[in-house]
Amino acid sequence: DPILVRGQGSQMFLTEYAKSIQGQVSKLSQELTELFFREPFKASTSKRVFHIGMSDYLSFVLLPEVIDRLNQEAPHMKLIVHHLNYFSDASKLENGELDLVLGYFPEAPVHIDKEPLYDDYGVFVTNTSHPLVNNKEKITLKKIIEYPLIMVSFNNDPTDTYLDRLIRTEGLDAKVKVVVPHSLIALLALKKNNYITHTVKRIADPLLKYSGLTILPTPLELKEAHEEPYVAHQYWYKTSSDDEAHQWLRSLVKEVACEK
Repeated sequence: DPILVRGQGSQMFLTEYAKSIQGQVSKLSQELTELFFREPFKASTSKRVFHIGMSDYLSFVLLPEVIDRLNQEAPHMKLIVHHLNYFSDASKLENGELDLVLGYFPEAPVHIDKEPLYDDYGVFVTNTSHPLVNNKEKITLKKIIEYPLIMVSFNNDPTDTYLDRLIRTEGLDAKVKVVVPHSLIALLALKKNNYITHTVKRIADPLLKYSGLTILPTPLELKEAHEEPYVAHQYWYKTSSDDEAHQWLRSLVKEVACEK
């Protein structure tokens, strides 16, 4: 149907049909403008709700300062944290159940985006009255595993931690008394016994002063094994890469991690 006709002097006029749909076209034009030309993201007024998956370790290291920054810069934004120890399936990112995942997940799907946050290293921790603390002899892996161990396992297989694999490689047999999925529980359980746990330095350091714990010297076997550092990452699905609010949150997490 024609919507314009040419008159004298090449002037254009609306047809009766064009006049009849003029109101609808104007409304649609406004809706399209609102759809494709949104207001720029402003953290100070945003009411976005983000779902983040992380372990107790990442929560302990990063979450307090992330919360402080949110309170200062995005007071109307909401953060919902989901406990997450395993991450080998991207479905929760793909379907929107999670917006961001924080942690060290070597088995994470290769098709999702990720960014490194910080490094950490394994340490042995026990209480300050443990016989090995004041022992002047060189601490070896063999000496450590003579005492009962509390293992922290974030894998589906609780007997397949880095330390388990190293002990088997050395042909040794450890006294693993307890296996837990939470780093904090392992550390707090050391207070009144001669147990030892293998954890990461960034979660052990803040607790030493208040919990009567100490870090043992790293055995030579672990140094010679060139232990890979724990590298915390943030993971997200590609559909969120260009979202301004999501970019802002990732930037905030990265800044907090870099200050550690």
